[in-house]
Amino acid sequence: MNIRTLLTLTILILCSSNSFAANRALLIGVTEYEQKRFNLSGIEKDLVTMSQFAELLGYEKNQIRTLTGTEVTRENVQNEFDQFLTDGVGPNDSVLIYYSGHGVQIRDESDDETDGRDEALTMYDLALIPKGYSGLLADDELQHMLNDLPSRNIMLVVDACHSGTVTRSLTTSVTLASRAFGNNYQIKALPYRGEPTRGLGNMGKAIEASAEGLIALSAAQDDEQALATNLGSTFTLSLFTALQQLRDEATPEQLINMSKSLIKEKIDPESLFTPNISGDPTLATRPFKAVSAEDRGDVYWQQLESLSRNRPGLTISGLDKRYVSNQEISLKIDIPSDGYLNIVLVDGEDSPVVLYPNAFSTDNFVKKGKHILPGSSEYGWYAQSPWGRNMLVALLSKEPLDLTSNNLNNGTDGISVFPFIPPSPVDMDNLFTLFSEPDTDHQIAETVYFETCQDDQACWQ
Repeated sequence: MNIRTLLTLTILILCSSNSFAANRALLIGVTEYEQKRFNLSGIEKDLVTMSQFAELLGYEKNQIRTLTGTEVTRENVQNEFDQFLTDGVGPNDSVLIYYSGHGVQIRDESDDETDGRDEALTMYDLALIPKGYSGLLADDELQHMLNDLPSRNIMLVVDACHSGTVTRSLTTSVTLASRAFGNNYQIKALPYRGEPTRGLGNMGKAIEASAEGLIALSAAQDDEQALATNLGSTFTLSLFTALQQLRDEATPEQLINMSKSLIKEKIDPESLFTPNISGDPTLATRPFKAVSAEDRGDVYWQQLESLSRNRPGLTISGLDKRYVSNQEISLKIDIPSDGYLNIVLVDGEDSPVVLYPNAFSTDNFVKKGKHILPGSSEYGWYAQSPWGRNMLVALLSKEPLDLTSNNLNNGTDGISVFPFIPPSPVDMDNLFTLFSEPDTDHQIAETVYFETCQDDQACWQ
């Protein structure tokens, strides 16, 4: 073998190892229980949110696997750990594991808890048994499963809590004045059904025993209760919002701190809970991502550009090629038939915002004809930083579609704190579902591009 061939093979091997990194994301959500009385609101939305969370971290769609509903059994979870999270995975590959459902405390059968209690995550086949529950994944089992994984770069996110008490019913709803996360708040813990004991247990035991190469983000402290709502679980929503704001270099420690702040702002004091971080301290302060932002590319830009590419039918005019700081932006749009209009702007940092509908124009049903937008004296669109390229996507559908309907930026009164907001993961999922339908006459789009600059000189450099 000559030197040139050897060098070529070496380059191919190095490129292959980067291109085919076996990053994995396993998302587990108990969207329904076999016994319906245990059901929680919004778990299916949690999975949509965390799937987008994983993509923002750089996981590709084929690296993300979801267990939901009847699939969430201890056997299936074990199989996913043994195969999906193991096969081809190396110590440097990034592994994300997420769970949303009820947590519970159970009697300690191994005598390794000082308070006589173990913690467990509930599965689809959760059921009552004398002085306890069946259909569980106990913390001891989770510890062994985590230890057996080949990756030493693992993030575990648990949106559940284990602080249910004997005085609470099995389907506990709570009334909150805050409407920031929607309504129909439910506690994500079931009551302890063993003999009375001192104190509360700590799910952190499984984390501490597997701490090297593992960082865990959990919804609440031992004596607190995480909440589920019709929009999704409050911890999951806060975590996603934190990632959107912190962007590509977010560390687990930064994510948990911002989540704490968001929850403190939006939850009634008497129902407040504090997200927790534990595990490997070196991972806590290091950005957790599957690939670099450069290798990942622009998630929202690519998704929306691809979505609109094959949906011709709208005509946009009146936009300039460049705008300087605070210059007003307006456009003309020719609507070929009555429908529901959404307009999304994606900037050069891949941050999306819904320009229409908005806090001033909440009804996005439009009639056939020519429209000038914003078209209102109440508000305007103005060029703002970040400077550089921008993509504007207009989408018209026959069926109702409002990309602000699952707003994650509401105040405690349930009203948006911003006039223009990012689309939530659930709204984006609704958009992709609707526009994936084959009838192109019912969903049409148009994409235009322009630049923004801090001043005239910057625009012409």
